[in-house]
Amino acid sequence: SSCLLVNNQAIRSSAVGIVGSIARLAFVCVAVLIAPTPDVAVAATVAGAALGCVVAVRWMWNSCERAADSTTDSPSTLPSLAGAKLQLGLGIPLALSMMVGQLSRNIDKAMVKSLLPDESFADYVNGAVELPLFGILSGSMAAVLMADYKRLMDAQDTGEILRLIHRAMVKSGIIIIPCMLFLLCVAPEFMSVLYGPEYRSSASVFRIYLLVLPVRTVVLGSVLIAAGATTTLAQISVATLVVNTILNYFAIKWFGELGAAFATVLTIYLVGISLRAWASTRILDCTFRQFAPWKEMGRLFVAAAIPVPAIVAIVALVEWGNWATLAITFAVYTTLSILSLSWMQFIDLAVIAKSLRVKSGL
Repeated sequence: SSCLLVNNQAIRSSAVGIVGSIARLAFVCVAVLIAPTPDVAVAATVAGAALGCVVAVRWMWNSCERAADSTTDSPSTLPSLAGAKLQLGLGIPLALSMMVGQLSRNIDKAMVKSLLPDESFADYVNGAVELPLFGILSGSMAAVLMADYKRLMDAQDTGEILRLIHRAMVKSGIIIIPCMLFLLCVAPEFMSVLYGPEYRSSASVFRIYLLVLPVRTVVLGSVLIAAGATTTLAQISVATLVVNTILNYFAIKWFGELGAAFATVLTIYLVGISLRAWASTRILDCTFRQFAPWKEMGRLFVAAAIPVPAIVAIVALVEWGNWATLAITFAVYTTLSILSLSWMQFIDLAVIAKSLRVKSGL
């Protein structure tokens, strides 16, 4: 998607992401329906990814050909040996960072499995999840902002990069922060609907994991990648894995499954995010205070928290069943949070209403 975005093909980039995800899901579902075994599911996942890779490479090639045809003074965007060496120099540390990061995100689950009884692992693994919505949102932001970060980095316009970071944090926070607070209020009901009443106890771990969501409002790795600091990114990922493993071991021994969740979240903030933010401030030549819109994010938390007492009261005082509780509290929280966000000038209801009228043809 980054290749398409750089060549001004944002619509095609979005289509690649959406259609590719749907196609991979359909590929796996069909294979499992034909032969419902774990081996088939894994094989279908790998085959779907390989097929998607072939299609993606072809689209990238076409994108580069069009860019080369439309530019006469600029260097060719077609693949070359020099370009391949540059890609490997940047890509190998980045791939290592992603691999180690994936291991770090799952090491707590492996350690809970090995150090605690099976019933504790079942509760933990169901609660220690991040909903796909937030991963899609942060991934989309990274893909869109990467090209702008790189262009502004080459122009040494760090001020504009900071403005983009601030705007992205606030805009994404309008969705992420209210979702986090709402799910904190209804975590037991949400777990019961998602996995069944027997896993209601997973809500404690789920609530701890929700505390990671504020960091999804900013994609710190994009700044480092745009600056070519992929080696730094890999070093931070390795440090995060080491600290996470050590903290999880002692936290699980002392506090059980809740200790694993707290250790993981603590590592993300104190090591992963802190080191990435520190490296980003060095690259952008700014202070930590200048790096993020702290005042606006604080106001956003206040706006999203205004409806929380009403949701807590509904959950505590009324017995409607899990599905009904989720539906009613969601409707109430959505209505009140929209009003509070509008009151604190994060959204403009008049603009939203006008946009809806235009799209509906009224």
